[in-house]
Amino acid sequence: ADGCRMLIVLGGFGLPEFRLSSGGGILIDKLLNERLCSPLAKAIRSSNRQYLIMIIKYNEKPIGYIRINWIDDNRRFGWLRFAMGKERGKGYAKDGLKCCLKHFFKQGMHRVDAEVYEFNKVNKGLLKDLGFKEEGVRRQAYSDNERFWDILVFGLLESEWSENILKSKKHL
Repeated sequence: ADGCRMLIVLGGFGLPEFRLSSGGGILIDKLLNERLCSPLAKAIRSSNRQYLIMIIKYNEKPIGYIRINWIDDNRRFGWLRFAMGKERGKGYAKDGLKCCLKHFFKQGMHRVDAEVYEFNKVNKGLLKDLGFKEEGVRRQAYSDNERFWDILVFGLLESEWSENILKSKKHL
C-alpha cells in the first residue's frame, strides 16, 4: 500500500486508460470502460478534453470528477472543471487536483484556467490554496432562476505551480 486514499482514473486521447494515485504512482488499468455509461465514455474519448474520475481507494467508489478542456492542440493551455458528490469537505478534491495538476504540468501544460461561482467560497479558497490567481470577473454570467451571479476567473501558470511546490517543501 502506498498510503494514498484515492485513485484517479484517466482516459482519452486514444491512450490506454490508467490510474494515477493521489500519491503520484501510475498503474495501467482498463477499469474506466467497465465503470462508465455510454454518454460519459464518449465524452471521455473526446480529443479536446480529458475526464478524470476520482475514486475512493478502499471501496473503489466514484466520488467526483476533474475535467480538463484543452484550448490548444499541443495541450499547453487547459480549462479546469471539477465537482464532488457526497464526499465534499474531506480533502479529496484538493488531493485529486494536486495530483492532476502535477501530472499535467509535468506533461508540458503551461497554463490552466478555472472558474468559480461567486457564492462558492469553498472552491474559491481551494483554488487559491493551490496557487491560482484571481484574474477577473464575468459579471452576472450565471443564473439560478432566482438571481444572477458573477463567475470568478482564475489562472495558474506552470512557473507559479513550481514555485508553490518549492515553498511547500521548505515548510515540511
